[in-house]
Amino acid sequence: MFIHWMNGFFDLQYCQDILLRHFQTHSLKGFGVDEQKLGLIAAGAIIHYLRDTEHPNLQHITSIHSLHRDDFLWMDRFTIRNLELIHPNSESNQTLLNVLDNTVSPMGARLLKRWIIFPLIDIGKINERLDVVEEFIKDTDLRKSLLNSIKQCGDIERLVSKIPAKKINPRELLQLARGLKQVELIKQQCILHSNTYLQRIGDALNPCPIIADKIHKTIINNPPSTAVKGGMIQSGVNEELDELRNISQSGKSYLTKLQQIEAEKTGISSLKIGFNNVFGYYLR
Repeated sequence: MFIHWMNGFFDLQYCQDILLRHFQTHSLKGFGVDEQKLGLIAAGAIIHYLRDTEHPNLQHITSIHSLHRDDFLWMDRFTIRNLELIHPNSESNQTLLNVLDNTVSPMGARLLKRWIIFPLIDIGKINERLDVVEEFIKDTDLRKSLLNSIKQCGDIERLVSKIPAKKINPRELLQLARGLKQVELIKQQCILHSNTYLQRIGDALNPCPIIADKIHKTIINNPPSTAVKGGMIQSGVNEELDELRNISQSGKSYLTKLQQIEAEKTGISSLKIGFNNVFGYYLR
């Protein structure tokens, strides 16, 4: 019984159907992986596992692609360990990552780690990276400007991953918007540079200006740490919210105004207004 279930779980057609439903497409050709049967089985099994283990919010997984052996030098975990690329074999030893890591953001640190584990073998691509390093050494103004913007971006990757899981708080949401504004600055500097590699990086960046502007117009400049505390939405965003907020902040004046309106309606100048927990306000 268990073996039969496992065979169905890793069935190619079953896994393809899972991926097609997840990406809401009729074919996987656009991702360039439609012929990689074992890879599709693995990817479909992962999506199935995530959904089966109570991870219903997977909207942030928007693409699938493969790593080609012709593009990278493939090393097994024993080689990576023995060369001390990421982790030292003893406390006194240094790793290649420790020597090279001068990154200023968590995103850069993770990217550098991936580059070390999957080094390029194409001489053209290697020289492209080296040419960019040379540009940054020569152009100190560009280097300092980009470093400053990257520092202010924060960890956009981590913040974005919190959104589908509904775990992002108001302060993190505002930081995301601020980070996207910095991405716009980085994009413009890269696009205007003469280096073609930087231009391609600039073209690939999406600062999502509509989303960033909406967050800035919706969230106050100094929001609370959690949404439960309230008071994070700016005035003018929602008319009903503004009215309820005004009532909560100036209850006496609201009652006085309401009393005047009801007195005019009823013609009773001595009308009094009170509140109870069941029927709202009452007249007496």
